[in-house]
Amino acid sequence: MPVLAGAEGSEDEAALDGGVGSGDSEAGADSEDAAGGIGWIGGGGSGLHAMSSIEPVSKENTTRRRTAPTVPHHRQLGWKTRAFQERNSRIMVQPGGGFDMGQILQQAQQMQQKLVEAQEELANTEVTGSAGGGLVTATVTGDGDLKALTIDPKVVDPEDIETLTDLVVAAVRDASGSARKLTEQKLGPLAGGLGGGGMPDLGALGLG
Repeated sequence: MPVLAGAEGSEDEAALDGGVGSGDSEAGADSEDAAGGIGWIGGGGSGLHAMSSIEPVSKENTTRRRTAPTVPHHRQLGWKTRAFQERNSRIMVQPGGGFDMGQILQQAQQMQQKLVEAQEELANTEVTGSAGGGLVTATVTGDGDLKALTIDPKVVDPEDIETLTDLVVAAVRDASGSARKLTEQKLGPLAGGLGGGGMPDLGALGLG
């Protein structure tokens, strides 16, 4: 009987040891499953080391891969400038040795400047006209502005206003004619050189 009791005690202890061992095995299996669920490779410290060695992909790197290469802004401006110069050179230099548009435009600007100066000179120049042998005189500027009117008292007759009026009109007309001749003298060559439209007359420049 004591032997049987000892045997039963041994079996109970073995069963208890087996249960504890199986529990440890199940706990270990659960730990491995949990480790596998969060991405660990292997077990223990080796899995943690494997995770720490993985380099995360930053948002900046991803954006840089998707962004297409761009040309610097100063290079774009340089290309546009060269294209503009080449286009202008094709316009100004005509095939077959034609005239230079740049030179023509420069001459047109010079002529236009001279025209403005001549107009200012006309505005500051006064001419006179008379009627009745100088009894009535009118003074106008080169651009036709009436500046003065002089009437000799001899022609002032209250009974004959019509004669006085005619003399005034004649004097003003005479002065205006003188101003018109002066304008043609000052502006005629310049206006002809511009061709009447602001552009130079090629014939007047010897290029027609």
